[in-house]
Amino acid sequence: MMLTKKIMKAVYFVSITVFLLLLVSFTGYPNIVDKDENIEDVTIFNPEYQILIDSARFYIKKDDSLSLVYYLRAFAEELPENPTHIYESASMSAKLGEKDLAFFLLNLSVDKRFSYYDHFFKNECFPKLDREKFNKSLSKVRETDSIYKQISVQLDAIYDSDQDIREYYHSELGKGKDKDSPEMKAILDSMSIVDSKNFAVVNELIKKHGFLGNNLKTFKSRAAMFAVIQHASTEEKERLLPVFHHALRNGELQPQLFAYIEDRMLVNKENVQKYGTQYRIQDGEVVIYPPLIDSTMVDIYRKSVGLEPLEKYIDQINKMENP
Repeated sequence: MMLTKKIMKAVYFVSITVFLLLLVSFTGYPNIVDKDENIEDVTIFNPEYQILIDSARFYIKKDDSLSLVYYLRAFAEELPENPTHIYESASMSAKLGEKDLAFFLLNLSVDKRFSYYDHFFKNECFPKLDREKFNKSLSKVRETDSIYKQISVQLDAIYDSDQDIREYYHSELGKGKDKDSPEMKAILDSMSIVDSKNFAVVNELIKKHGFLGNNLKTFKSRAAMFAVIQHASTEEKERLLPVFHHALRNGELQPQLFAYIEDRMLVNKENVQKYGTQYRIQDGEVVIYPPLIDSTMVDIYRKSVGLEPLEKYIDQINKMENP
């Protein structure tokens, strides 16, 4: 049943009021690199937040007022970190003629490093409200977009070096060479040097920009960030866990990749896993291996990072392995 206009207006006003009150102490992009968080003591991903965001997106072009209400309810549930979500809510505000709210949210999305310049440039709602303010934001987005393009080029080269040495190693194994031979050990030593150099570059990028993923401009650059982290030591992965937490919340790191990183870290350290991302095929069936830390909690863990239940995940793998 559709809400009446009076009720809709009241809900809309309350949502805006609650949201703005929550933002009074909001200080913007946090310094997460040195933050000491215990993974068991924080909610990494709030499922209710994502449900509200999904509802907001469902009503885009169907009921813009209701869409904005859902965005603001999501931000009241959890202070927003994802610049795309904030930009979308700003666009809804602009479409509805809510100038102050629209530019408040727009500036917040820019501060959170929204970088899709072409998409931003084509938005016609903001210039109608205030072209001068829009152009200032547009200039900042252009700058961020340019920085991420430069980083993407740098990471493309890193991805090539990461993969080339590994392809060479496996090609030599394929020729029948003994993996314990001095020649193969020399290749592994070279691989360690490449990995160390690549991690030093990626680590500096993370210190300056946080973990970069979805905002990067090429497939190879996104793959490079993940590959270099995967080839880092367990100690380095543990140190970067707070960074990964933040990247999950701001939309840079996909839930599947986050869970995979942590599970691989646990496998290397204790031969156990938390989310069930690691498996092997045994007698034609998927077997989760190594064992889970807690099989009774695995779906709760998975839900906390935005993943489907483990049983559904296994079904998907079975369909992929046995089409």
